[in-house]
Amino acid sequence: MINNNETTNFWLTKEKDLGEKIIAKSFARLIGKARNGLIEKKGLLYCTADNIYFEDFAKSTMYDFILPQNTNYEKFSMQFQISDISHMLKVSEPSAIACCQNKRTKAKPISTIQRFFTSTAWEIQFNSDISYFFELLNPNGFIEVINKA
Repeated sequence: MINNNETTNFWLTKEKDLGEKIIAKSFARLIGKARNGLIEKKGLLYCTADNIYFEDFAKSTMYDFILPQNTNYEKFSMQFQISDISHMLKVSEPSAIACCQNKRTKAKPISTIQRFFTSTAWEIQFNSDISYFFELLNPNGFIEVINKA
């Protein structure tokens, strides 16, 4: 992630609000929830020692700077406890989408060869068998935190 004063202040404020240090963060696209439809939200995924958070941000285009639109944006956010997560798995984006649309029961792990030909997604599966699918710019910190739990 880009570091500048505005970004640093954003994360310091976020840590102050949470009362905990943020140990991993990434730009993310929430693809959806298994068997529950596509969500398609772009935003930030970040975690502390105990929780993972996702929050979206308002969509904007170049035209918004020229002709601001009066849209009714409603912030979307979610939080879950790391102790509730069973695993995090790299899967093919098409199989993640199929799971969200209830066309597959399990997402297909992505093979080494597939990585060159298809987009990847990350399945975060919970002990309750619920799964969320994300596209992550920087998954490494999350993998480390989840594997420690």
